Amino acid sequence: MNPPLDIFQMIPVDRVLWRGTAGSVDEAQLRVRELADSSPGRYLILCVQTGTGLVVNTDDLDFTVPPECVEGAPTGKNA
Repeated sequence: MNPPLDIFQMIPVDRVLWRGTAGSVDEAQLRVRELADSSPGRYLILCVQTGTGLVVNTDDLDFTVPPECVEGAPTGKNA
């Protein structure tokens, strides 16, 4: 089974760069924080199953992914 979340870095001129996958919401949040260390900016966490997602600005690293943004994706607790 493929990981349920894709992580993209949003770059200027309306483009995105695929940066990896995550098996849970908690893992996606951790990965975006790690990416922000070397490449700050905006990231998109996208649920493959539902097509919903969340844009995260790494200036605010205290973000929490609301469940409705990735409905159907496992959290770290039930992954």
